[in-house]
Amino acid sequence: SSDITAVESSQIPSSSLYSSSFLITVSFNCFTSMGSEQFTYNLFVKMASEDENCHEIAKEARLMEREVGVYMKMMPRLKMILNIEADANLLPLSDVIYGAYQGSGDGILVAMDLYREHFSPLNLSDQLSLSSLITIVETLAKFHATSAAFLKRTAYKEFEREYPQISGSFYDSNGVFN
Repeated sequence: SSDITAVESSQIPSSSLYSSSFLITVSFNCFTSMGSEQFTYNLFVKMASEDENCHEIAKEARLMEREVGVYMKMMPRLKMILNIEADANLLPLSDVIYGAYQGSGDGILVAMDLYREHFSPLNLSDQLSLSSLITIVETLAKFHATSAAFLKRTAYKEFEREYPQISGSFYDSNGVFN
């Protein structure tokens, strides 16, 4: 049995119009083989935008569907095929523990909190520092190289069949250009 003892949440200021992000801390008591223990988990939660216009654009572009598909389906398989678990620095991603979406455009991703692993959100209100820019480009390069290796080992037709929510261009929607 377990008892939740505390839940704290705070919205993360974001530059994204198409989603809302929150940090949630959950403390609970749980009976384990060691007896009653207290645990605290820090979670990152990303949901569809609460703004009606941005929600419609995100729905048309299938943003939550695509993001849930990437984190819940493609990333675990990519890590397994390329044996990335052995080297977490190869592709630094948070552990996503839940993800779901609906045709209405609503969706949610719940991940372990990356702030605790020394990640921080990008503040786009300031000019990017050179070191931030280098880190961003290096991380994107790792992601693209890893994706290319994954696609090389997976036939493209198989990829499209297995991950239909990812195929198609983000830009194939009217709302992106409005």
